[in-house]
Amino acid sequence: MKKFFFLLLTSIMFFSCGKQNDEELFKSAEELKSRNQYQKAFEEYDKIAKDYPEGKHAPDALFNMAYFYQNKYLKNVPAEQSSENAVKLFREVYDKYPSYDKAPEALFYSGFILANELQEYKKATAAYKLFLEKFPKHELASSAQYELENMGKSPDDILNKKQKEVNI
Repeated sequence: MKKFFFLLLTSIMFFSCGKQNDEELFKSAEELKSRNQYQKAFEEYDKIAKDYPEGKHAPDALFNMAYFYQNKYLKNVPAEQSSENAVKLFREVYDKYPSYDKAPEALFYSGFILANELQEYKKATAAYKLFLEKFPKHELASSAQYELENMGKSPDDILNKKQKEVNI
């Protein structure tokens, strides 16, 4: 019987020591991010998202992963693929964690990247309209409205429109 408890205790210690918990992974990822070691930080965030999807750091992990893609911090990922991945992850943040404090920003950023980097105006319009429907008083609501009004227009067209409005 003593051998059984010894084996049980040893097994528990072995398996619990082999895997970091989400808190340890998150601290490690944040430290790596602060040192601009984005690839390693991304890997830690990815572990959190995959191994602890219900943990308290999962939304932050996904948001940071999307942010890394959006800002092209992962050098081995082509720009267009990086933008597509950012959209996918930002949208996942909004869809999976709607009560997360950065869920509105995640939805907005998904629309912004769709419109301004991928030129997928139909999808961007849907994202912005959903944003305005769900978060009409959010600080980014006026930006979403502006994006909708000027989607697909060149900076010169937008400037000319503004100048005409001023002159009227």
